[in-house]
Amino acid sequence: TGQQSRTGMLTARMAATVTKVRPNGDLEITGEREVEVNGETEILSLSGVVRPADIGSGNVVLSSNIAEAKIAYQGKGVISKGAKPGIIARVFGWIF
Repeated sequence: TGQQSRTGMLTARMAATVTKVRPNGDLEITGEREVEVNGETEILSLSGVVRPADIGSGNVVLSSNIAEAKIAYQGKGVISKGAKPGIIARVFGWIF
């Protein structure tokens, strides 16, 4: 038996591009934002479907109004490398 719990919050503003207009008028969007902080590159990717009625003033859409939302947050760099187990730990983890 096992148990796992995780909570988190991500707050960001980013631009997205309309990649397709569906026959019903809904908009398929995609966007990516890359920020480098202290040698660590952080990448936020987003894709989903937006109804034109959900686009607010300033051309803003809340993530809660994005259907089929796929949001990914990744880091690359020194901190991310340090968080990964070494090759020996991975081999022992695979064996046992």
